Amino acid sequence: KIKIDLKAPINELGNAVLKNIEDKQKVERELDELKEKYFKELIKNIKTKFYMFDLNIKDFQYLASIYQKEVNKPFCFLTHYENNMHIICYNLENNLDLFNELKEKFNLKGGGNKTKAQGGGEFNQDIIKFLQKIDKWIKNDILSA
Repeated sequence: KIKIDLKAPINELGNAVLKNIEDKQKVERELDELKEKYFKELIKNIKTKFYMFDLNIKDFQYLASIYQKEVNKPFCFLTHYENNMHIICYNLENNLDLFNELKEKFNLKGGGNKTKAQGGGEFNQDIIKFLQKIDKWIKNDILSA
């Protein structure tokens, strides 16, 4: 809870505001460090290369980048947040073909290249069934990588 005496001189008010901004930035840095630790632990438990999360897009992209750096194996991750979804396909054989098929079937926006493709749109439950069908293809691709 912030207490500021509005009758105080302007320089005192300015100092109080700056102090609160610094405190907020410190808390945000600590939160980012905790997220990174949590995501590093979480990725240790990922046994399949198709995985679904319930993260907002920013955290999802951050988790995917950690997985990419720490594990550096092909993956296809999906997040469902509120009424939206976001997907990242990384380093799979035919990576862009897979993403473009998902994009077409599920009206996603986004793009990429043969190494990494990502995009999103309104959540459609059928994408899970579709990805489960191709999970064997993804696993076979992983094993040959």
